[in-house]
Amino acid sequence: MPYPKLLNPFGFIAANLIIYWSGFEATWKILTGIFLGRVVFETALRRSDTLKRTDIDWRAASWIWPWLIGTTIIGLLGRYGNGSHNVFPNWIDLLAVIAFSLIIFYYAVSLAMKSEQIKMNIETEQRQLAATEELNLPG
Repeated sequence: MPYPKLLNPFGFIAANLIIYWSGFEATWKILTGIFLGRVVFETALRRSDTLKRTDIDWRAASWIWPWLIGTTIIGLLGRYGNGSHNVFPNWIDLLAVIAFSLIIFYYAVSLAMKSEQIKMNIETEQRQLAATEELNLPG
């Protein structure tokens, strides 16, 4: 991607503006979907005998909850929230979304796993997948 230091934060801002403009009705559904997905993921990971993952870096994903909670609060206080609280004046709500998006984006980047660790985890999972496929060959 060209200009990642410019386009990545811009893309995150754009996604957050779309969520904000969609209103609280969309935000609570996103929050619920992510929560349920996490529960299903954790359950599948713990119950599976064949699915062995490398250690998951939950710290790297810890930005998600502050983002969801903040997005929900801004959505409730903005002009698109249920009940129309409309605490933010016009355009200030958009500035709040943009500022919050940048704070969360750079916080998430600061928590990201190092490239070497990501490569090592991918290689480990590829080896495990290859070993599992060898065991499942008809024969």
